[in-house]
Amino acid sequence: MKKIFLSLGIGTFLIVALLKRVSLSDILQNIASVDLGFFGVAFVAYMIANVFRVERFYVLVERKISRREFFPILFIYNFLNVISPVLGVASYLHLVGKTGTMSFGRHTSVFISSRVVDAIIVAILFIVFFLRAVGGRGESGLLILAALLLIFVIGIFFAVIFWGKKISEFFRKQLERGIGRWQILDSFFNHMDDMADGFVLLRGNRILAPLFLLTLFIWLALFLSGFFLLQSAGLTIGLFKGMFSYAFPIFASLLPITVPASIGTYEMSLVSGLLLVGVSKTAAITASFTMHIQELVFIITGGTIGFLCQFLKKIIK
Repeated sequence: MKKIFLSLGIGTFLIVALLKRVSLSDILQNIASVDLGFFGVAFVAYMIANVFRVERFYVLVERKISRREFFPILFIYNFLNVISPVLGVASYLHLVGKTGTMSFGRHTSVFISSRVVDAIIVAILFIVFFLRAVGGRGESGLLILAALLLIFVIGIFFAVIFWGKKISEFFRKQLERGIGRWQILDSFFNHMDDMADGFVLLRGNRILAPLFLLTLFIWLALFLSGFFLLQSAGLTIGLFKGMFSYAFPIFASLLPITVPASIGTYEMSLVSGLLLVGVSKTAAITASFTMHIQELVFIITGGTIGFLCQFLKKIIK
């Protein structure tokens, strides 16, 4: 409960800080003047990203769950993840578990694998966008941070793939020596071993190569969606500058304290990215509010479709 109030407090503080620098009428005028053409193109790019996400899960579960079943699961996950990452993960694990096609450990390893590869691809793209957008302007600290993050995540990912079982067994033995053998720990490490077996399946190009390729397509589509949303909000900036700026809200979503719907953190992080590529403070702030609302429309639309599909599925059964 304290964490919830803290996150809401942070979000409120950031919103108030931004609203002190622009008038509410400017924000409302910017929202009212959204370019619907760019908005539509951005929505198409967003939906294409979700198609690639479904295909990625389809490959990871070795085609044991149909694409048609995955679409509502993904839309519900996206919707609840905005409210709380815990809710999003819980909904995914619950809905996939209800299909009865895989063990809990197996579909947990699928989810973790996809999120880790997401982090790797986003870090790579961020470095590319940085070099093309602001590479010669001295903000080397951001590049170093992204490179370190990339190296760390890749190291952990491949360590788990190749030595997951050994890592699990090592911690099991250390805990048994320290506190003895408990049934709850046996159950926990049995799940860990099951997850490790799932990670082992990623070895080789049969799954690993499509996983990285599909993830690249997912994020290219999402970054393009973000770029077109910037255009719809009235910012005419270059492709790489737009994508570089859009990476900041994505990184903000990885913070340990998450604000419901990313209120405040989304706007502040996007403004930071836009300021780095030379957008004025007023334009950056007004565009950040407009973009956030547009993205929420995308997610709410998808969530409504997902819940409706689940509801109809129950009726038909």
